[in-house]
Amino acid sequence: MKAPGFATRGGSLNLTATVSGEFPLTPITYRWSVTDNADTENTHHELTDTRSACLWNTIGRKSIYVSASNPLGSIKVQQDIEVAVLACDIIGRHWVKALKAVDLVLLGASAGATYRIEYRKSLNSGSWQSAAPDGVAVIGEDKQTPWTDLGGPDRDITNEPTLFYRAVLIQP
Repeated sequence: MKAPGFATRGGSLNLTATVSGEFPLTPITYRWSVTDNADTENTHHELTDTRSACLWNTIGRKSIYVSASNPLGSIKVQQDIEVAVLACDIIGRHWVKALKAVDLVLLGASAGATYRIEYRKSLNSGSWQSAAPDGVAVIGEDKQTPWTDLGGPDRDITNEPTLFYRAVLIQP
């Protein structure tokens, strides 16, 4: 089974199971049981099956079970996944020569998902703007994803006393 170890609450994932062997007998029936999602069953002649759009709206450990059976027998595998709230925390400020930078970490990120980092100058007012040059997305890593804001040609962060950041899930 192919699934990440972490997922972002509110984001959906596609899970994949693959049957291997020298000469696997088809058709194969795949049965999926995923915490907080409806059970599914698919029977076909393919060696790979996908459980699409698994979605979790609550945080915590979730279990994924998939079984594959054919007339010769069956096999069942299980994997846990940790679902967390997406957060964008500032690690600290440091100097790179004369350039001020802000180190961030995305918490609750999922491997392969894409996120947009946004900032604003006030905690409660003002519009959120992209912190990445040209709005480039950040590719998530399991659990924590580091990212550094170096400002940009049209955005000088060296004179800003305070910046507030958030991460937005673009594509799971």
